[in-house]
Amino acid sequence: WSVSGHSAAKLFRIDASTRQVLSIQNVGQLGDHPRQLEISPDGRILYYENNGVYALNIEGGAMPGTLIIQNSRSALSVNPSTGEIWCASNSDYVNPSTVFVYRADGGLLRNYEGGIATNAIEFN
Repeated sequence: WSVSGHSAAKLFRIDASTRQVLSIQNVGQLGDHPRQLEISPDGRILYYENNGVYALNIEGGAMPGTLIIQNSRSALSVNPSTGEIWCASNSDYVNPSTVFVYRADGGLLRNYEGGIATNAIEFN
């Protein structure tokens, strides 16, 4: 789609107690729409989807971070107990999605058949 009139996506780091903006970083290029922000269990790595899954070291990492999963995903979630990254393939709305489980570095561990148009993965 046309990116006319879009602004660059930005990531704001905010102090939770003072609510002051500590830093602002551009994410991707004009027309990118990063989404599905998730944090590692230790709070050090931010994962996000932007035509692939990126890992960004929150303490001083340079944008865009490291591309750890090549393909775009419709769902992204980090297991808070294991640190595994769970993603779903983009669906054609007719066939089931595939749910992938990755190590924190993006190495594939296993996959499962999901539902049609899987767009979220939740942990209890």
